[in-house]
Amino acid sequence: MSRRYFSVQGATRLFVAVVVVAALGFQIYAVAATRRARTTPLPALFGNGSEVVKALQARPVGDTFTFAVVGDTKSLGTFERVAQMIRRANPDFVVLLGDCTFDGTQEEHDFLRVEMADEIDFTRPTFYLTGNHDVNEAKYPVARFEQTYGPSNFSFEYGNCLFIGLRILDPPYNNEESLAYLRSLSKADLGKYRHRFLMMHIPPPVSPDFQARTYPESGELLNIIDQMNIDYVLAGDFHGYCRTQVGQTNYLISGGGGARLNKKHGRQFNHAIFLRVGSDYVSEQILMARPANDWEDMLEHAAIVHVAPFCARYPWQVVLVDVLFILLAAKIVVRGRWARE
Repeated sequence: MSRRYFSVQGATRLFVAVVVVAALGFQIYAVAATRRARTTPLPALFGNGSEVVKALQARPVGDTFTFAVVGDTKSLGTFERVAQMIRRANPDFVVLLGDCTFDGTQEEHDFLRVEMADEIDFTRPTFYLTGNHDVNEAKYPVARFEQTYGPSNFSFEYGNCLFIGLRILDPPYNNEESLAYLRSLSKADLGKYRHRFLMMHIPPPVSPDFQARTYPESGELLNIIDQMNIDYVLAGDFHGYCRTQVGQTNYLISGGGGARLNKKHGRQFNHAIFLRVGSDYVSEQILMARPANDWEDMLEHAAIVHVAPFCARYPWQVVLVDVLFILLAAKIVVRGRWARE
């Protein structure tokens, strides 16, 4: 036998051994990563619950305060860069405008939880609006979203301003409950607030400059917005940036938090919006970031969302395949030793 033959055989054995060890190792890593993700608590100031609102209202506020909004953050690296820009801006609070997961499943929310805890935590109140990719009627219903993050329709006061978060989704979801919540607030004395901000994931179609989903209640929503004299509507869903004004209401569309950008409506970019609210003004600053792919996030996402669920769904089949691979590797190694002898 030639030395070249033995070198090829040795390389083959090494390759098979590496593949088997890598496959088994990644399965173990996937199970461990999933267990950690499901036991890691969300940051204390994350969600829409009363404790988050109380923590915000306990912060000292003068005539001027700041907050940041960012939508459609589902990504594996880009949102971390956007989050760095937000932290540098040091806002009083942050609003995620929905679609923070790729799909409405428990596994996707497990990955979001560990990312928020390890990589993103803004260490200040962070609210989370419901996006169409964040829920699924069968796999992750609205009720589970609310159980985890707090109410999907909520409101709070800060700096003598009113902030309203609405669950606005397209079919098969119905928005009547959200509109009823908004109408209940319109009965209050809205004139006492300096500014009124309405936040949602899917905006009504108010401009041809961004792509808007359609839903039956959009016309009624626009009427209520006009009746309530809403100053700002803050929304995502469109993967880019758009600013427009309808009557007295300013519409800010910010869906460039990390998702694939929409290339059909102008030159889009990844960003968040930083707003400064004064006694008689609201200013806006765009925080831009370059897109990025993080290999650690990619591996962790694959482990938690794909590999671990597959192993849990087909445990005996996975064990059988693992055993076959181990036997195959052992056979190749043994044959190689015999050939050398």
